[in-house]
Amino acid sequence: MMTAIRVQAWKEFRALTPWWAGMMLTVLTATVLGMTPRGHGPFPMAAMLAHVVGCAALGALAIGQEYSNRTLGQLLAQPIDRRVLLGLKTAVTAILVGLLFLTSHAAITVSQIFPFYRAQGGMEIYVYGPAIAGLSLAPLLTMLCRGALAGAVFSIALPALGAMLASMYGVDFATAWRVFVGVAVAAFAATWIVFSRLSVVDGQAAVEGPSRLFNRPMPDVRDAATPSTTGGWLRSLVGKELRLQLMTFVVSGLYLLSWAVFSIARTVDPQSVYTASFVMTGFHGVVIATLAGALPAAEERHLGAAEWQVLLPVSSSRQWMVKSAMAVSVALTLAIGVPFLLHTIAPAPGDLSFDWLQVLGVLTLTTGGLYISSMSTTGLRAALSSLPLFAASLLFGAIVLESISHLARQLALPAVATLASWSGISSMSAMHLARTGFVLLAVGLWAVLIRLGLANYRSADRSPSPIVRQLSWLAVYGLAGAMVAGTLNALVAAVHSAPFAR
Repeated sequence: MMTAIRVQAWKEFRALTPWWAGMMLTVLTATVLGMTPRGHGPFPMAAMLAHVVGCAALGALAIGQEYSNRTLGQLLAQPIDRRVLLGLKTAVTAILVGLLFLTSHAAITVSQIFPFYRAQGGMEIYVYGPAIAGLSLAPLLTMLCRGALAGAVFSIALPALGAMLASMYGVDFATAWRVFVGVAVAAFAATWIVFSRLSVVDGQAAVEGPSRLFNRPMPDVRDAATPSTTGGWLRSLVGKELRLQLMTFVVSGLYLLSWAVFSIARTVDPQSVYTASFVMTGFHGVVIATLAGALPAAEERHLGAAEWQVLLPVSSSRQWMVKSAMAVSVALTLAIGVPFLLHTIAPAPGDLSFDWLQVLGVLTLTTGGLYISSMSTTGLRAALSSLPLFAASLLFGAIVLESISHLARQLALPAVATLASWSGISSMSAMHLARTGFVLLAVGLWAVLIRLGLANYRSADRSPSPIVRQLSWLAVYGLAGAMVAGTLNALVAAVHSAPFAR
């Protein structure tokens, strides 16, 4: 009996530790970068997002991994009391969530760069609340939704919506916090009740359920098949990709509901919700861009459709191009278009204004998510892998690429100054040239990510060697891009410092 319990506990640690380590890396990296002179804006928000998502994901994966790996039947068939099984899962999740909570709390307290650090209820809402919801709401919602991704999303969205309603109706923070803690305790108790009565939906029923999204009936008589859809293969692939983005649309729908709540709340107390609306729009854009890229290939593989998808009479490159185009279209429409439309309908001074840099950021997050999705087996794992990989990329850029760019700028400055003096280029032309170069570097990065994603989409090899090789190519592209960026910065500096600048 004790051997079985030790094996089960080790299995839980082994399943959750990689995602916990990734969230820890993201929080620490974002905090360190946030303490730099140019990092006060986005990096504290990235650390907050990693803490919130990490707590919810760890709580959802505690039980959701059994649904993802289709091992729930094997788990419940073990000769161990269900209360012991759930107790092991809860203990392991509590240890990892507790360590993440302590790390985030220490980072916020030491750095003091987070906007809510001294605000009333800020620590409870952004640090204590996600940890409590991850331990109580996420497992229950995962079992009710029968999926880790839905459990993680709703364990974040429902408390956030409750906080908005409390602010809208003027409920004081102490009362709202007591209600949240009471709901969390009730959800924790309900988790034990639901798990003790949990039924296994496995075998043929589990296989047929998800496959209905892609199922087409086979004819009983030769040459008796009739097409069930019209419009050709392109329309079918586009419809399939939109169905794979279901959770992305759900998150955007929750954002629309939150916007409606804020619009009503602004009529009651306008000054108290402007900042929250700004943060909500920023988080919505980041989450939508990440999910839109992380879901397509990973969810297709999770649903068991990736194997026969490559057997369709359409080349894999065309399928991947359609998948990439739909992911980018969904990300831009929901992350940029929807907030812009809402701001047009009901403008407010505190809303996030449109900027072309937001488009570049959304495209980078989406294409990066597509690349990660091409290597992942579930959408939640792809989304969780995106955060630490993006954090590692930012750290690599801040330490290595920025140094290379500065060195290239210093080395190229004399030659560029001579060339600028000889050609007589204006400062405005130099700025346009530099901006065009930066955009081309970004487009090249997106093309490289999509091309590497296509290679993973075509291959069934999941060994580390191709991933290491691909990351090496990305690092080489980053180094070359840093040298080009340094040269462009040298051009702008030379033209501005020249006496003929105009």
